[in-house]
Amino acid sequence: MPEMNGIELLKKLKEIKPNLEAIMITAYKDAEKVVEAFRVGAYDCIFKPFNLKYLRNAIMAKMLE
Repeated sequence: MPEMNGIELLKKLKEIKPNLEAIMITAYKDAEKVVEAFRVGAYDCIFKPFNLKYLRNAIMAKMLE
């Protein structure tokens, strides 16, 4: 994204809507970035390339909580 990265976007979205549920989808497999995503409010992280089954499972898991 040219304007900001995903972590920055998530921070801004959580300021606007604190109860927002977010799944981070990223090409970066850097553990620090994943931890940062969880710290700012992501509830799951999926790595690219990904199978839609993983995304569906993450959504369903959250819905069943």
